[in-house]
Amino acid sequence: MTTIVQEPIFIFQGNAYSTEGLLGLEVDAPWFKHIQKVVAWIRSGSQELEVQTSGSTGAPKTIVHSRKRLMRSAQATMDFFELEPGDRVLLALPAQYIGGIMMIVRAYLGNLKMTLVEPKGLIPIDRAYNFVPMTPAQYIRLVEEQPEGLKRIANILLGGAELDPKYDNPGLLPRVFIGYGMTETASHVALRRLGETYYTAVGSTTFSESDEETLIIHAPHLDLEALETNDFVEMLDERNFRYLGRRDFVINSGGVKIQPELMERALRRREIPAFISYKVDHMYGRVPVLVLQDSAQLEAATAALMTFAKLWRPRWALNMKEIPFLENGKLDRKTLADQVKSRLDHLYLI
Repeated sequence: MTTIVQEPIFIFQGNAYSTEGLLGLEVDAPWFKHIQKVVAWIRSGSQELEVQTSGSTGAPKTIVHSRKRLMRSAQATMDFFELEPGDRVLLALPAQYIGGIMMIVRAYLGNLKMTLVEPKGLIPIDRAYNFVPMTPAQYIRLVEEQPEGLKRIANILLGGAELDPKYDNPGLLPRVFIGYGMTETASHVALRRLGETYYTAVGSTTFSESDEETLIIHAPHLDLEALETNDFVEMLDERNFRYLGRRDFVINSGGVKIQPELMERALRRREIPAFISYKVDHMYGRVPVLVLQDSAQLEAATAALMTFAKLWRPRWALNMKEIPFLENGKLDRKTLADQVKSRLDHLYLI
């Protein structure tokens, strides 16, 4: 599957364009030029594409994907969401990263009608769409500001960051899914509906666990034999798992592996603006620190964490109004830890 014979229709600012027409447009906007670059690559017949990671879990790096892998990943998504030629889709993700790139590949493979809009916080939903991928931040903006627009989308795929538990419920939108994947897998290899706990494999993907209880991805349709991840999981079977947290983020406190993401989810479920970082300790190596944006929430935060083991619960807290986030909306844990380290004289026992 290396050749595309059909072409999508691109809708930009209310006008329809062929591939040739789109490439001929002179639009002085970086986000649009990224789209044109991907379209030109698809048309070129080149068998490899360099894709840069977002850097959300480490230093940004470049990954080379084969055309075959991108096409097969796109086909798995189209099969799952039952997309047909002529279906209307919307691209509101940046095309320099894998999420936006894969949407363009799907449009070509499926002969779709794809509307192009600037990838920003609030997506304009002015008509019905069969399929729209978006970030959790974009989804939340629509839920809060354009709920009627959301109802015009038949299928929604969320990815790129974790969704606030407050919005992780199906409500009136049963066809909203959260994807599990990374740049290395060319988009998602598993999906779960909002409100559900376990991710289910897409395509021929299966999963196993390493000796350290991290997820290993087996995706023969993507030529991935055994891709080891840094994600702690709870396996249900070879096709289903529950995500627990990143190994990179674990706080090793005297041999006890504390997963801050689990505690942060408990805090978000109660709408408490707080995060878990750490400070260096001469006896335990590292100990967790509760970082509060609102000091008045201290009592509620400690109550929310009472369900966790005593050795997990922070004994230190720090008040910080401004929390560092990455460009994609994820918490910048390294910077947060550095800020905690620089403010040790402001920490207090709880």
